[in-house]
Amino acid sequence: METRSCRLVLVVLLLITFLTVPLSGGIVLAAEKVKFGPSVKTNPSYNLPMFAAEEKGFWQQQGLDLEWIGFQSGRSTYRALTAGSLDMGLGGTLSTVRAASRGVPAIIVADMENPQEFAVFVRADSPIKRPQDLKGTKIGVARFGGLVHGYGVAIARSLGMEKEIKLVAAGGSAASLAAMMSGAIDGNVTSYNFMAQLFYQGKVRKIVSLPDYLPKPWADVTVFAHKEFVKAKPKVLGKTLKALFQATDFIMKNQSWAVKTLKAKFGYSEGVAKQLHKLSLRYGKTGKIDRKAMANIRGFLIEYDILPKEKALPVDQMFTSQFVPLGS
Repeated sequence: METRSCRLVLVVLLLITFLTVPLSGGIVLAAEKVKFGPSVKTNPSYNLPMFAAEEKGFWQQQGLDLEWIGFQSGRSTYRALTAGSLDMGLGGTLSTVRAASRGVPAIIVADMENPQEFAVFVRADSPIKRPQDLKGTKIGVARFGGLVHGYGVAIARSLGMEKEIKLVAAGGSAASLAAMMSGAIDGNVTSYNFMAQLFYQGKVRKIVSLPDYLPKPWADVTVFAHKEFVKAKPKVLGKTLKALFQATDFIMKNQSWAVKTLKAKFGYSEGVAKQLHKLSLRYGKTGKIDRKAMANIRGFLIEYDILPKEKALPVDQMFTSQFVPLGS
């Protein structure tokens, strides 16, 4: 009986060994676990690469067992990172630098080079036709103190109307949009991605485009990581970036897949999905971080009173070029 049991154990061990040794003779190692969080789950630019990497097996190709969850806002993402529930994330550079300056253990590790066109939008039937017409209006921003609020201040100040334009915190992007469409406020500062459906349907118009008022170069969307993750697992972090940029390259080269997924996951119409693919789903290839862009981000935060100068991180503490350019 003991002999039979021993043989059974031996057979099981042999099977396990056989299944973990590929034909090449190398041992298959357990996939490395990574927890990743795009900061705004309604933004296709942030989340479509996650769907692509998952569906096309880019994580697995890099030996990763990646778990991801889309958050409602950057604030929620940084809370999760601070709590140790996330290793890496993706979001607005302005928000990440502000959070890191306030003690969140985040550091930027790659630039997606993904332009996010923020603007002031109004209803199609609004009497507001030109930037000058914003004088005396109430303009919605998602929340005070965040990225969109900073952009709203920048627009108002650049137009010389900081005292004439009243910024209103509506409690989130959806709430701000609802307030605008109901007439409670006159306009809304948000991204084209968020307004794409209504814009395509002719229900809203764009009055002021934020990129016209930003210093160049700029960095809209960047990948950040927990500082301890950078120290403890640099190779895993590098593999995660490679898979992520494989996904963005796939998206740009495969419009039909992108359009189908935008329709299925985000509820866009065919026309809007094609427009988004053309205008918003553009990414770089190397992840390289421009130090001047980081300096401009820091200067913007200070100039528009989003972050006190004494609390702003020095530029070289905001990011690391350890992992980029990819392939180097």
